[in-house]
Amino acid sequence: MAKLILTALTLLLSATTTLAQNSFREYHGHATYYDPSVGKGSCGALHNNTEFIVAVNADQMTPNKCNRQVWITNVGGGDAGKNHGVGNSVVATVTDTCLKCGKGSLDLSQSLAEVLHGPELEMDGGFEIAW
Repeated sequence: MAKLILTALTLLLSATTTLAQNSFREYHGHATYYDPSVGKGSCGALHNNTEFIVAVNADQMTPNKCNRQVWITNVGGGDAGKNHGVGNSVVATVTDTCLKCGKGSLDLSQSLAEVLHGPELEMDGGFEIAW
C-alpha cells in the first residue's frame, strides 16, 4: 500500500512540474519608453506616465492581452553598455501596442522604465528585459 501511494505521489509531482513548465512563457527583448498620455492606447483608455503600463510589440499583442499584468525583469545590456538596474523586477499592465518594437520587446511608461532601470535611462536609450 505504501509503495502504491509513493508511486501515485511521484506521478502527481511529475505531472504538476510538467504542467507548470509548459504554462510558463518567458520572452526576451529590448525595453524602450514612451509617453502614454499622448492619446488612447490600443486597449481603448488614456493613461499617464505615473502608471506602470506597457505597450506590447505588434507581433505578440492580441486583444486578450489588454489589461493583463506582466512581470518584467531588467536583464541588463543597455545601449551604452551600462547595466543600471540589472535584476530589478516589477509588475505592469498591458494597455497598448508598440508598432516599432521587435518581437519580445516592450515600450514602457517612463515611470516604469525608471523603476526598472534608474534615472540614467535617458542616456542609455533602453535595456534588455525578460517578461
